[in-house]
Amino acid sequence: SNRTRRTHIGAPTRPLAATRPSPRVAMLGQPFADVLVVASCVALVALVAIGIFGDMQGGHVPTDGWFGWHPVLMTLACPCLMPMGRLSYLAPSEWPCLGRIHSRRAAHSIVMALSFIALLIGYLCIFKAHLPKHKFFGYDFNKHAWAEWARVAHAWLGYTVIGLSLFQVLVGLAKLQILQSGQRKFRFHGQVGKVTMLLSGVVLLLAVKLWAWSTPMKAVLVALIALSIGLGVGRPRPPPQGEALCAGDSDCRP
Repeated sequence: SNRTRRTHIGAPTRPLAATRPSPRVAMLGQPFADVLVVASCVALVALVAIGIFGDMQGGHVPTDGWFGWHPVLMTLACPCLMPMGRLSYLAPSEWPCLGRIHSRRAAHSIVMALSFIALLIGYLCIFKAHLPKHKFFGYDFNKHAWAEWARVAHAWLGYTVIGLSLFQVLVGLAKLQILQSGQRKFRFHGQVGKVTMLLSGVVLLLAVKLWAWSTPMKAVLVALIALSIGLGVGRPRPPPQGEALCAGDSDCRP
């Protein structure tokens, strides 16, 4: 309302301010979303592995070959470990072993390092699978022909995700070193991480489009990718200093 309050002598005071929910209240529904992220990540990796190696449409890929492990490891790296790595950094103080910001930074670093390792091994798998056919970047160097647009986009966006992930690892290591001296730099690190996760989601959606799974299988995978990436990227920061998630920490922001 634009009406102003007046004192007992009739002098106007400032307009009534709209009440805002406290950060503590705004975070009440977050534990459910966090559990949903973890469940979506685990279910996504398991379902992709079953869809690749299992007895079903689009499956029966040999486990002793390079190609089948590429989608499994890339799923583990991007829509699973990346959102969980961000979640570990923003975890509430009630989570075991994550009560302080230093513990959350350590957990974040470990999970993201595992994600990058899985990403590199996943790329090695597709490199070894395509090396005899000389197919790279969505281009067949034997036939001198490009693949369909979805495969080309999948390849180039995949390389972009790998490049951004390497950049994030280097920046993260530098950030940890600088934090030991009490300084905070590279504040863009979190935003680049969100972009990397979103791009990885697009890469996986293209892979789902290309794979010969049934329509119901693809629908479930798309839903799980949307949940893991969407909730992982959209997970809000902890409340400002002084609130529950930052209790006892003087440095609660990235």
